[in-house]
Amino acid sequence: LTIEQIKKRCEIKPNGCWEWKGARAAGYGRVKLGRQVVSVHRVVAQMVYGIKRGQDACHRCDNKICCNPEHLFVGTRSDNMKDAARKGRLPMAGGRAAWTAFLDRSWLML
Repeated sequence: LTIEQIKKRCEIKPNGCWEWKGARAAGYGRVKLGRQVVSVHRVVAQMVYGIKRGQDACHRCDNKICCNPEHLFVGTRSDNMKDAARKGRLPMAGGRAAWTAFLDRSWLML
């Protein structure tokens, strides 16, 4: 699989995004490599930038199906989550809704 082969399976948008037209899962483009099904944007980032175990292929464009290497950067999971939070893409629950909240008896419907 080459970058050109991947690009041919995309729709090129005016903003430069290469939108994957093949299989998808959880909103991300997916492709089969050997016996493994992997994220297309990660394959592209691996080919262009090289990704080590524990690193993410992150989207500058915030388009999950984009696999334009110019729209991708390599970062840690923490970098990816901070980027998403900074751009308002994560539901940042606070108070009772936060997953770290402790239950209080007054919240329970007994």
